[in-house]
Amino acid sequence: MLNTDVENILTKTVYAELITFKHGCWGYITYIFKDLTSGEYISCTRFPHWDCPDLDIGDKGFLKFREVHAGTSKWYNRNTGTFIPYKYTGVHFLDFVYEKPKKDIIM
Repeated sequence: MLNTDVENILTKTVYAELITFKHGCWGYITYIFKDLTSGEYISCTRFPHWDCPDLDIGDKGFLKFREVHAGTSKWYNRNTGTFIPYKYTGVHFLDFVYEKPKKDIIM
């Protein structure tokens, strides 16, 4: 599923498996997913305080992410009511929906 919104941000959803991840500075997390349909790898960054469950290596489900391009893609600044171009090109983690719900362990 591909969508291109008016601010030139390409949003994708793929069926993927989490291969590995790294916690970075200031709460950023870099994830590496394998697209289980195409076999390609996707590296994306989850921003601090992003509302999403913690992911474990091997989790399978539907990854939603967006590609942004410096100077072209824009984000909305609600304080000023304007759209501002991104300074850096990257792939941003948006959401992950598990293929099957995780089972809680009850003791």
